[in-house]
Order: sequence, then C-alpha cells, then structure tokens
Amino acid sequence: SLFLARIARALTRHWKRSLVAALVVLFGLGAFAGAFGGMPADDFEIPGTESQKALDLFRDHAPALAGGEANVVFSVDEGAITDPANEKVIRGALDQVSALPGVAQVGDPLGTVSPDGRVALVDVRYATDIADLEPSDGRTLETTLRSAVEPSGMGVEMRGTVIDFAAEQDVPVGELIGVALAIILLTMLFRSFSAMAATLVGALIGVGVGQLLLQVLAKPLGLPEFATTIAVMLGLGAGIDYALLVIARYREQVAAGDSPADASAKAAATSGASVVAAGLIVMVAIAGLLAIGIPLIGKMGIGAAIGIAAVVVSSLTVLPIMIGALARWLKPRKPEHVLPSRRFGRWGEIITARPWVTILIGGLVMVLLALPVSTMRLGQPDDGNQPASKTQRQAYDQVSAAFGPGSNGPFLIAVDTSRSADAAAQLTTLEEALRGTEGVAAVVPAMPSADGAMATITLIPTTSPQDEETADLVHTLRDDTIPSAIAGTPLQAYVGGATAGFLDFSEKVSSRLP
Repeated sequence: SLFLARIARALTRHWKRSLVAALVVLFGLGAFAGAFGGMPADDFEIPGTESQKALDLFRDHAPALAGGEANVVFSVDEGAITDPANEKVIRGALDQVSALPGVAQVGDPLGTVSPDGRVALVDVRYATDIADLEPSDGRTLETTLRSAVEPSGMGVEMRGTVIDFAAEQDVPVGELIGVALAIILLTMLFRSFSAMAATLVGALIGVGVGQLLLQVLAKPLGLPEFATTIAVMLGLGAGIDYALLVIARYREQVAAGDSPADASAKAAATSGASVVAAGLIVMVAIAGLLAIGIPLIGKMGIGAAIGIAAVVVSSLTVLPIMIGALARWLKPRKPEHVLPSRRFGRWGEIITARPWVTILIGGLVMVLLALPVSTMRLGQPDDGNQPASKTQRQAYDQVSAAFGPGSNGPFLIAVDTSRSADAAAQLTTLEEALRGTEGVAAVVPAMPSADGAMATITLIPTTSPQDEETADLVHTLRDDTIPSAIAGTPLQAYVGGATAGFLDFSEKVSSRLP
C-alpha cells in the first residue's frame, strides 16, 4: 500500500511529465508491435482425442478432408434440379468455385439429389487448414455462387466452416454498445462528466496497451487470434470496474479535505491495493484454463491474463496522471454525492448482525441457482439455432427437410489401411457393421486415398449434430461397433469430422470440471 501510495502521489503531482512519459511508452509499444508483432496461426488441435487422430490421417493422406469446407445447397421451386437448364447453371457455378484460391475439391454437382428432385447438395473442400481461413474466403465463395446462380431463379444457400468465417463481424458491435452503456451509467453514478471520462479513458488505455502487448507476445507464446477478443471483453469489464473503484475513493478523500496528491495516494493505498489483489486473482483463475489440456483454450487464458494485467497497471499509473490533470473538475460539487449510502449501510448491519443465518439463507439460494449445472450438457450448437435470415440456417433447414437432420453433420471415419493386405474385404465388413448400427441413416462406401494408405467412410446419422442421440452414436461406434468389426485385422479406424470433433472438445473440457 505504501509503495502504491508513493507512486500515485508522484504521478499526480508531476502529471505533465508523467503524461509525456506515458505517451512515449504507449507510442513506443505501438511502433514495436507494428514492426515485430503479429498473430500466429490458430492451433485447433485436441491432443489425445479420436477426432484428432482422424484429422492427422487426413492431413497426411487426404488433405482435402482436413481443410475448411462448405456445404452448398441448390434448390428449385418448380421442375427438377436435374433439368438440363438447371444442371448447366449448377455446373457453371461450380466451375467458377473450382477456380477460387484454396479450393481443393468440389463434389459431383448432381451426386446428392433429394427424393423429390428439387434439392442438390454439393460439398466444397479447401486445402486451406481451418486455422488459416479468412473471412474473405467465405465471402468470395458466397458472392461467386450467388452471382452465378440467382439470376436464373434458382436458390442457393451455404453453410460450413468457410461460411462461418465469412459471417464474422469486422466491427466490435457488442463492445461498442458496452462502452456506450458504461458512459451513461458512469455519468449517472458520478454525476460528473469528468469523473466518467477519467474512469473510461483509464480503462480504455489499459485495454489498448493489453492489445499491443498481445500483438508483441502472440507469436512467441503461440496465442490464438481470438484471445485478443476475449482480452477486450474482460479488459473492458475489469478495467472499468478497477478505475471506478479508484476514482470513487479519490473523490471521497477530496471531499473530506485532502489535497489531490494526498487523495490520490490514499486511493491507491486502499482501492489500488484491492485492484492488485482482484487482478491477480482473475489472472490466476483465467490462466487456470491451461488445466483443460487443449492448447487453444489454455493459451486463450494466458492472453486474457495479459489483458487483465494491462488494465491493472493502467489503473495504478494512468489514473493518477489523469487525476492530476483533471483535479479541478474531479472534486465533487456536493460532498453529499460521495457520502456512504445509508441504504447499503443498513443492509450491511442486517447481514452482519446474524451472520450464520445469512450464510445459511445465502448458501441455499446459491445452491438453487446452481442446480442446472448438475444436468448441464456441454456441446456445440448447430446451424439450426441460427437466425432464420442467415444462409447457414436456410441451408440447414433445406438439407434437413430433403435428406434428414443427420445430413448436416456427417461422420468422417478415417481408416488406416497401410498395414492390411486385404483392405477391401475388411472395409466391406466394417461398412456392413456400421449400417447395422441403430441411429445410422446411411453409409457411403469407403473412398481410398490417392496413396492407398487410408480410406474414408462417410456415415450419416439419423439425428442432428447437437442432438444427444448423435453423441451417443459416436460413443457406440467407438466403443462397440468399430472395435468389433475390425477385431483381428490390422485396420485402425477413428471417428472424425466436425460433429465428432466438437463432441471431443466438449468432453475434454467437461472432464476437467469438478
């Protein structure tokens, strides 16, 4: 506390030279980040899981199955999708798609047609790894397809990882709304525009410094790109909270008669010490995500902790400078505006008068609120939850109606055949076992890789990707069907694909939760 008080008093007294020094540090850090910073490629691996083993096989032997993908749904209201005029439009559109950068494979234009002949489903696969996809890839694909198809009157909708990237917002709308709300609430609380500005600017500078630090440290630490988004969200919340605590205490001390330097020192010694403790607790807690065992999640926690550290330092350094600069306007016009609240004071007396009764009642309320956690099922929502206006939702609904909900989340079973001398017969046995499993709608015959070292079996479940029965089917295949079918053979088979990958991701997270 004494150390923080000394720093705050010096910064407030000599706020002009301190401001110059702060600006030099800020611009210097910005220049360094611009020259040497940058975000590494995201690492979406889930070590030790079956879906990861399948993905590794695809990368080694069938790269098109390891990259980004998009499901394109063509539809007509009248006639058949296979009519010569419609077929010509579809083939022309897919020829253009084949020429796009990164596209490795385009499915048969009329290979999957609905029973009523009005819907065709085509897979477009990219050689680009999911971690390296850009929003521009999806936007280019969508623009190309719509310009080639819609003038003919035919409908086209899309879903998949490539389209999901295209839907990402370039403008942080949520964060901007949060800042706007903070301006309103802080002004109402302080009844002072200057106090609001000091609080908000102090928090925003901390968030900005955190972002620059992440740019500098991202490559050495291997931080995922979305760690910056998480750091902004947490940094804004914590930064405003910490700055509010310090500024509020400062105004109390000034109203009590202290000089700006002394009031700043006392605010740092009390509220500032609380900020340090709170910030360290948040940093340790969020860095605890390393215990999940998924690199992407653990490093996200490290990035968020760096963001929190930046707003803590900003609260202890930038705020005292701003106090010195705005001391004239930060002093409350009416001392009663910063007096302790009688209402909350009375509440505190009631709570502490009967502590054990309060603990019992509060504990029961918390248990009731926490009960849903006992039945919580972690997972990844599918496109059936998207707004009806989104192309992903429209594609999802059309595929569900035409081919069944399971067609939106096929399993890709990667089979290592490199050590088998009779792979064809063994794969046939495996396919028959898969078809006979409850919950399986269809099984596409095995497709060997170009090098003959592996084969891919596509399986369509009867239920949607986020359905609990789909998760049960994954476990049935892995624990019973596949081990029994390949017993006594040198084959190794892994259930992969997006649906299985999301399931493995969720189960690895939940396995580390008490």
